[in-house]
Amino acid sequence: MENSQVTFPGFCNTEQRQLLTSIIESSLSHQWISNSKENRYWYPMSTPTYGSDEVLNALDSLLRMETTMGRKVRDFESSFASMVGAKHAIMVNSGSSADLLACFVCVMPGCEKLHAGDEILIPALTWPTQIWSAVMAGLNVKTIDVDPSTLNTTAEMIENAIGPKTKALFLVHLMGNPCDMDSIMQVCQRHNLILLEDCCESLCALYDGKHVGTFGLVGAFSFFFSHHLVTMEGGMLVTNDDQVADRLRVLRAHGWSREMKNKVQATPGRDARFQFVNWGFNVRPTELQGAFGQVQLKRQHEFAASRNDKFRQMETFLSAFPELSLPKWHPKAQPCWMFLPITVKRNSKFTRQQLVAHLEANGVETRPVVIGDLKKQPAAEHFQFLRNGSTPGAEFIDDQSFLIGLHPRITFKKYSNSDDHIERLQTLLREYLSTKGE
Repeated sequence: MENSQVTFPGFCNTEQRQLLTSIIESSLSHQWISNSKENRYWYPMSTPTYGSDEVLNALDSLLRMETTMGRKVRDFESSFASMVGAKHAIMVNSGSSADLLACFVCVMPGCEKLHAGDEILIPALTWPTQIWSAVMAGLNVKTIDVDPSTLNTTAEMIENAIGPKTKALFLVHLMGNPCDMDSIMQVCQRHNLILLEDCCESLCALYDGKHVGTFGLVGAFSFFFSHHLVTMEGGMLVTNDDQVADRLRVLRAHGWSREMKNKVQATPGRDARFQFVNWGFNVRPTELQGAFGQVQLKRQHEFAASRNDKFRQMETFLSAFPELSLPKWHPKAQPCWMFLPITVKRNSKFTRQQLVAHLEANGVETRPVVIGDLKKQPAAEHFQFLRNGSTPGAEFIDDQSFLIGLHPRITFKKYSNSDDHIERLQTLLREYLSTKGE
């Protein structure tokens, strides 16, 4: 049973609740759940973090026939805003939708903080929907390089990329590692750049005690299955700007005024409930996603501590092997790691490909860092800007780095807890690295 409390339909008394909870917990722990991943992985990238409380809270919404965005989403938004220290939080159906709305709110008719053809800088190492969002909003994207030692871009790289048409920066705090915000904010202020933040991999990450996503105009978060907080699919935007918050609500739902805090005066003779004040999409979350979010948010510090503890264990272990390195972080940063990024140094006695093949063959799931070098993806054939410029840092990471899991509930049926997983992983790595070091 989880520690958080949820509501239940009136007909569900204490005895019925206990029985229902027992059934759900039994189902969640059943062997077919642990085998939902390919059987060859005993150490997967991610495993489910939700339990009976999330399921019961979602079931409560289903039984009340409250399934579309409603009070649980609004409560989750309010709690999320408080947790990250933002004035407003607007939930959407995915992190990619959060990136999309972050870009479109800047070019929205009547807002026009940016205009079609304005240049926006985006790190070359990122999930591609961040770039597609800016492109679809009519902005010209220039990709900027990253520092392989942190996986993030730097103030110097941003400064060197700024041209006469540069109006915005869409920053990425990659893998839970905050960027150097002191230096980057100075660059943005000096050049009057609009700052957007992609924090889809960085919930609970702080810089100088301040949550990432709250430095710029808008911050975007993701609640996908493998992320820090899980709502099945889902995302969130945060902002301290009242007008931007209302416009994000309009964008989220067809251009509809219904969710605006500052209501638009009704056109005489028309139904005030059905006013459409601007362009928009339909990227609303469901009430079931909000129900998951309510419970998961109460457990974020538990999840964050687990991820960071695993990172520290692996950091200590890998320090004995000079062929491998983990990311560094700024002294003012408090990372919240999503995955474990491992870099194989050049001139080692083995390659990244060889180490990855060994791990995969022995049941450890791996993946590139995000998607690797975007220039090498087939989509680059359609976009000249992706092929422009030099990004040696992103290329180095593509060649030398990979990810393995740090999920808070990594378990294996022959082992009693996730620390046993870490111990088995270390044994596997030690045997391989010791052999290669001979």
